[in-house]
Amino acid sequence: MKEVTIYTDGACSGNPGPGGYGVVLLYGNNRKELSGGEAETTNNRMEIMGVIKGLEALKAPCKVELYSDSRYVVDAIEKDWVVRWRSNNWMRNKKDPALNVDLWKQVLALLDIHQVKFNWVKGHASNPENERCDELARAAIDKVRRKSMNIQIFGKVKCFDSKKAERYFKERKIKYQFADIVKFGLSKGEYQSVKNAVGSMSKLIDENSKEYKNLFIEYLASLDDVEEKLLENPGLFKTPIVRNGRKATVGYQPDIWAEWIK
Repeated sequence: MKEVTIYTDGACSGNPGPGGYGVVLLYGNNRKELSGGEAETTNNRMEIMGVIKGLEALKAPCKVELYSDSRYVVDAIEKDWVVRWRSNNWMRNKKDPALNVDLWKQVLALLDIHQVKFNWVKGHASNPENERCDELARAAIDKVRRKSMNIQIFGKVKCFDSKKAERYFKERKIKYQFADIVKFGLSKGEYQSVKNAVGSMSKLIDENSKEYKNLFIEYLASLDDVEEKLLENPGLFKTPIVRNGRKATVGYQPDIWAEWIK
C-alpha cells in the first residue's frame, strides 16, 4: 500500500462568505496541488472539503498521513465525534444537530477506502506545506470573487474616466458590461439602486456637463424637479457609474473597486 502525505487547509472571507480550500499531496518525489472554492460557504466546510478533495485524488487505497490546522476536522475524526454523530442519527447531542453532514458522509466513505491518520499542525507557524495550502485557499477565494462579480459600467464614450474604469477591470481579467449612459440612460430601478449605494442624488450629477448649464439645474427649486431632469437627460450623470450588485461608485474609484476584489 502506497504511503502518501496530504496537507489541507480551508479559508473563508466573511464566514459565511466566499471560501476556498488548498491541498498538497506528497508521494516520494511526486507532488500535486489542488484548490477550489465556493461563492457562499463557511470556513469549516472548506476545511472539510480540502480533506475530501485530497483523498478523492488518490487512485488506489493508500496509507495517508493527513495534516490540517483545523482542530474541528482533526478532533472530529481522531476523537470519533463523527462516528458518534452518525450513530446518533447525526445529532451532536439531544438538542443540537451535527453540522456539515453532507460533507462528513463523504469523508467517512473515503475513510473506508484509505487508512488515514489525522494530524493537527499549528497554522501560520512557518510550516511550508501548511503555508502553501493557505496560499492556494486564498487564491481560490480571489478567483471565486472575480467570477461571481457582476460589474456594470455606465459611462460616456468620450469620458476619459470611463475608459480608465474599463481598463482597470480589463487588466484584472474581470468581466464587465459597458453601457453608454447618454444613449441608454438608467432605468428608475437602476437609478434608485445607485443613489442608495452612493448616498445622495447630488453625487450623481456632473456639474461640469453642458446639460447642467443648458438646463439651469442650479436654479431649479425642488429636488424632485432636479431628479426628473436627471432621468430625462442622462448626459447629466457624472461618469463612470460602476455597479457591482447593490454596490456602486461614481467617478474613477480604484481604491473602492480594489476592496470589492479582496
